[in-house]
Amino acid sequence: MIKKITAWLGWLVLGLVIISLSFVLVTSRKGWQFAAVLSGSMEPGFHVGGLVIIKPVDVNTLKVGDVISFHGAGSQ
Repeated sequence: MIKKITAWLGWLVLGLVIISLSFVLVTSRKGWQFAAVLSGSMEPGFHVGGLVIIKPVDVNTLKVGDVISFHGAGSQ
């Protein structure tokens, strides 16, 4: 019984790893980036240490209340 549970959990973990890697590869090809929230400036929507996904958008589609991330001149 324990061998069956261990094998099932192993396949589950492997499946989650494959799905996660696929997600990262697909999103990075579309220009999306993953970033950690480093300061409290985005509280209460995003907490320090949280992980966010940043995707490029057309500036003309932004509305009041949209959450944005930007790089200043000369930064990456």
